Amino acid sequence: MPQSFSPKSHQRFLRAQRILDAAAQLLQRWGYSRVTIDDIAKHAGIGKGTVYLHWPNRETLFLAVLQRELLHAIDNLIPTLREHPEELLLHRLVRHFWLAANRRPLIRAVFVQDFETLGRLTTAGDQTLLDRQYEAFEAYVDVLKKSRLLRADLTAMEVMYIYRATITGFFVAENLIPAQYQPDAERKADLLAATFQRAFGIPDPPPPAAIKAIAPEIVKLIQKIAEAKQALVYADSTVDSASAGSGAKVIILGARS
Repeated sequence: MPQSFSPKSHQRFLRAQRILDAAAQLLQRWGYSRVTIDDIAKHAGIGKGTVYLHWPNRETLFLAVLQRELLHAIDNLIPTLREHPEELLLHRLVRHFWLAANRRPLIRAVFVQDFETLGRLTTAGDQTLLDRQYEAFEAYVDVLKKSRLLRADLTAMEVMYIYRATITGFFVAENLIPAQYQPDAERKADLLAATFQRAFGIPDPPPPAAIKAIAPEIVKLIQKIAEAKQALVYADSTVDSASAGSGAKVIILGARS
C-alpha cells in the first residue's frame, strides 16, 4: 500500500480500492465483455463519473485490477523469501505462484490467458511494465546461472518460454483429466516444482552458501517488479483532487504514459 498519504489522498486511495474490489468481483463473475462502468459504479456504491476520476477508460481499470492481484501475490511471498532463502530458487517460486493462482481465480486467468474471463485484456498491457518485468527476470536467471543454480545452456528467453508452457500445460490438464483422477493442489504444486528442478538442472539439495550469497540481490529484483506494479495500480492515489484542480498533472492509474 502506498505510504505518506495526506487525508484527501487517503480518501482517494480508499475509494479506488472500493472500485477495484467491485471491478474484480464482477470480472470474475461475468467476464470482461459483460461488465460496464455503470455496473462497477453501482456495485461500488458510487456515481459513474467518480470512476473516471481514477481511470480514463474501462480497459485501464481492468488492467489495474489484474496488476493488483499479481501485486498481492508478490507481497504475500516476499516475507517467506526473506525467512527461507531457498524459496528463491526457480522451481520453488513456481510452486508458490501455482498455489497463488489456485487461490486467486484472476491470477489463474492471467496465467492461462482465459479469454472468456479476460476478453481483450489477454492481449492488452503496459509495455513499459512488461519490459521491466522481463529485464528483472533476465537478471534473475543470470544470477542463478552464475551461481550454478540453473542450467547454463539456456537463455532467459528460453527459460521464460519453458516456464510459461509448462505452467499452462498443468492448468490445461485440469480441464482434460477427470477430477477424481487428479492429485490435490499441494501435490500438483510439488510435481510442478519437481518438473522444473529436473528440467533446469537445479541442484538437490542446493548449496546453502550459494543461496545465502544471492538472496539479497534476488529479493531486490522481485521488489522491483512489485514496485513497478504498485506504481501502475496506485499512481493516482497520491494525487489530491485539490492539486489536480490547480493545474497539476494528474497521473492516471494504469495509464501507459
